[in-house]
This record gives sequence, structure tokens and C-alpha cells, in this order.
Amino acid sequence: MFKHQLLIAFRNMRKFKTSFLINFLGLSTGLVCAFFIYLWIQDELHFDKFHDNDKQLFQVMELSKENGEMIVHDGTQGLLAESMLKDLPEVERATAIMSLYDEGMKMDVGLETKKLKAYGSFVHKDFFDMFTFPVVEGNKATVFADRNNVVLSEQLAISLFGSPKAAVGQRVDYEILGTKRQASVSAVLATLPANNSMKFDLLLTQDVLLNDIWPNGQKWWNTGPSTYLQLKQGTDIKKFNARISEFLQRYNPGNMYTLFVRPYSSA
Repeated sequence: MFKHQLLIAFRNMRKFKTSFLINFLGLSTGLVCAFFIYLWIQDELHFDKFHDNDKQLFQVMELSKENGEMIVHDGTQGLLAESMLKDLPEVERATAIMSLYDEGMKMDVGLETKKLKAYGSFVHKDFFDMFTFPVVEGNKATVFADRNNVVLSEQLAISLFGSPKAAVGQRVDYEILGTKRQASVSAVLATLPANNSMKFDLLLTQDVLLNDIWPNGQKWWNTGPSTYLQLKQGTDIKKFNARISEFLQRYNPGNMYTLFVRPYSSA
């Protein structure tokens, strides 16, 4: 019976070649498209979810009413992260991240004989306790023991020094916004995962940014960095958002911003 049906199907294919080819190509194209859509959905569902603390990581957002419209901002005050860590018991860890990639700004970095253009980010010492970025050389626990330390990406370390191992302990020069400085390489990161939204070639400290490069970042009326929190397990997010809504009034009375948090991996 089955053999007979196959024979009939084969005869029909030979008899109606054009229709068969059109149907076959349509079906094949549909299956390929469905497969790629499936891969895209899987990638989106797992974007930024590789961090060990994923369920506790949140981004602080600011809401303002401008010209009658409610506007959401991801740029926050430079001192917000450390202030929320100090004032709010629900906050276990906090970091600001000033990403030059997001600003479309590269910095000069390298040696006296070799300079490269690279994207840098400025972070707090809690960064590596919050986010899971494997270190291939150096000690993750002490990467920012000195405010003038720098962490390089694996690719940048190889470009400058030939290998990650050779980079640790070396000094590099960098320049940003007209400020020239030196930093000591304390660690090298493994290549960043593809399903990661953070883009950087090197990491420097927020301390250096706010005190030596961009002192106006310490003003509560100024915004720029993104702020991320690791909340303690069991924190009621609805109640926490209600509590932080007017948090900025403590430090900048009369400002137009209200705060709320959203899960980092779904931001």
C-alpha cells in the first residue's frame, strides 16, 4: 500500500514538475525561515541571562514628564549607585557603568610605541561580583584594589602585549576628553559572550572618572552613567519601586526625575 502511494506520488511529480518545484521551494523557504526565527527567539530569550546573579540584577531607570509626555531615561547620576547602596538595605551591591561605547566615543590606549582606539567603560569595584565575566589572567577579587588599575579584554591584551599573560602587571597609557593618564593592567577578561549587551575593550574605575576626568559627574543635576543594582533575594520589587520613586529628592530637591528598576536581562 505504502509502496503504491509512493509510486503515484513519484508519477505526479514527474507529470507536474513546475507545480512540484514551486511547492517544494515554498516549503523549503518556509522551513528555513521558521528555523532562523526559532534561533533568533532563543537568542533573545537568553540575552544577558548568563550572569550567575541574573534574577537579582536590575537597572535603575529615570522617569520624567517633558512637554506633556512621560520620558524614560537610562542615564543616571554619577553618585546614584553608591548612594543607593548606602541608604537602601535591599541593595546588596551596586555599580555605575559609564560606557563610552554607548556614547559612540573611543579612547586612545596603548604603549609609547603603539597606540590603539578602544571602547572603555568606568565601573565600581562591585562590578565583578555582580556580573559574570570570566577572568583568564589576574585575580578577579583584587582587580580594582588600586584606583589606577585597568582590566583589558582578551583581544586588546593580545593586540598590545602578544598574550593575556604578558599583559598583567604592565602599564598602559590612555587619553580621554583631553586627560592623559597611566594605568596598571590587573587582569584580562575572556572574550565577551555574543549574547551580551555590554560592549567594552577595557574597564577603569569610576573613582578616576569622577575625580580626575569628569568631576561634574559628581553633581546631582548631571546624568550620564547607567546604574545597576543587585538586590537581596526575596526583595519585593513592587514595594522597592514605590520606595525609591522619590529617592533623588534626598540629594537634589525639586528635580523632575522619579526612579524605578527593571530586570537587567529584560532591559
